[in-house]
Amino acid sequence: MSASHKWFFAFGVAAIIVVGLAAAPQGTRDAAQTSSVLGAGRGIDHVIVIVRDLEAAARIYTEVLGFTVRGGGSFPGGLRNRAVRFSSTYLEFMSVEPSQAPPDDELVRLLKEREGGYGLGLSVTSAQQTADALRSRNFDVTGPAGSSFTPEGSKDVQTALWQTVAITKPVLPFEPIFFIQYATGEARSSPPEHQNTAVDVHSVWIAAKDLETATRGYGALGLRPGRKLRIPQLAAKGREITVGQGVILLLQATDTKGPLASYVALHGEGVIGMSIEVRDLQIARSLLRSSTKEEFNPYKGPYGKSIFVPPVFAHGVWIELFQKRGV
Repeated sequence: MSASHKWFFAFGVAAIIVVGLAAAPQGTRDAAQTSSVLGAGRGIDHVIVIVRDLEAAARIYTEVLGFTVRGGGSFPGGLRNRAVRFSSTYLEFMSVEPSQAPPDDELVRLLKEREGGYGLGLSVTSAQQTADALRSRNFDVTGPAGSSFTPEGSKDVQTALWQTVAITKPVLPFEPIFFIQYATGEARSSPPEHQNTAVDVHSVWIAAKDLETATRGYGALGLRPGRKLRIPQLAAKGREITVGQGVILLLQATDTKGPLASYVALHGEGVIGMSIEVRDLQIARSLLRSSTKEEFNPYKGPYGKSIFVPPVFAHGVWIELFQKRGV
């Protein structure tokens, strides 16, 4: 198992418990539903963004981008987190203290090169059934496995209320996805309000050097391909992959000098950004114009009227804020 998969098992989903959001109840489903890789799970659960300084990232996402950032916790190996929580999804910021990390720690190495997208957790009905479904499709997987964490401000180590599954022979050279099952019967707290009126993460963008190969790979997981799209802001073409209530958007550069091509040349494949629904795009745009002195001109995006936030304002990830059509 790679260092990245070990990290996903131990820490990739901690923020949900730390910030007080328990998973939606995962009641008993029929055999037809649970035979697939997701079962009846809701799909997109959270996006991991690695940052060098948690406090600085929290300030930027609060004061510049208009999100509400909540406290997190700490983990063995010098890891800490914070979270931006929505209705059914969240962003998890992860950082590591090099002096407390193992000598070959992957996050220490990556954070010397960049900040930005790192992983995508997909919610499933049953981690065991997901592992079985993947093995039946001839994937090598590890898990289900659990972990522990220490909430911020506490010295008590707690057992995490989740299990995770990861693929050991990835679809992409760097596999950004893993699968999560949460414990049942936990109370769900209401998500906080966000100044920018953000509601949920709808689409997570994953860069791929070859779109067709990546699409076939995700299809082999049992995830259904959807629309073909063009993303001119990144000079990229894309293919949607349906994951429960959300979408993975696989992207390939169409211009060797464009933003996506430049990113992949430096950092390789993996999570690069996301589309986040907002209730009122004009409020979000006004807030961003005030905090950055930039215009953020609206455009017709794949999910509705949108504005595009570049990585320089978001600790290394692209963010598309959109308002649904007809809203």
